[in-house]
Amino acid sequence: MMNAPLVTIIIVTYNAEKYIRACLDSIKNQNRSDIQLIVIDGASTDGTIDILNEYNTLIDYQLSETDNGIYDAMNKGVNHIKGSWVLFLGADDILETGFKQMLPELTVPNAVYYGMVNVNNVIYKDAYSAYRLAKLNICHQVIFYPAAVFKKYHYDLNYPIWADWLLNIQCWNDPNFQFIYKEHLIAKFGLDGISSNIIDTRFANDRYKILSKYLGLIVSARFFFRQLKLKLSSGRSKND
Repeated sequence: MMNAPLVTIIIVTYNAEKYIRACLDSIKNQNRSDIQLIVIDGASTDGTIDILNEYNTLIDYQLSETDNGIYDAMNKGVNHIKGSWVLFLGADDILETGFKQMLPELTVPNAVYYGMVNVNNVIYKDAYSAYRLAKLNICHQVIFYPAAVFKKYHYDLNYPIWADWLLNIQCWNDPNFQFIYKEHLIAKFGLDGISSNIIDTRFANDRYKILSKYLGLIVSARFFFRQLKLKLSSGRSKND
């Protein structure tokens, strides 16, 4: 059997002392020597840096400086990747045992692999279609991007909350990449992250344009009429 390819894990932190230890322990507990761990911190002012320093034998690259948001920090992180695949975690996310189970299955060089995620004890699973991706993003906590993705793309800072959704849509449309689903529970999604609490207004306003450009007119029209139907249904309910 071939050795599992090296995976780079990138964690973005800011004032995360409440969560970061559990996240780091979940990585440590994978007991893998083929993981590169990068932590990009946004100049935390709490005890985050002290905790990170306790894990200096686990962390391969660490940077703490001010940034322009989580995706700016992620863009900094990809400049230091050495792995064949890249996985992003938030400071309040937890790796599950499915992470380790996924590694031997990363065999197609330009495939974007993804698995299952636990969100508030609800397991989100099953393979995506273009239309499902138009409706719902794939959590980046369960996506193993081939490193080649970041030689071609970076996160668009115009979308401060859902730039990862745009990246997934771009990769879905790109003939150089394919998406492969595996039924492994990769991570538990933390609900205290910014994407759980704030809507990316600019992405929402540009959504139809983005879908039309990358997923095609059929998918974008289907999504548009679904949204229109939901809006009309909601309006009738309020008037009842």
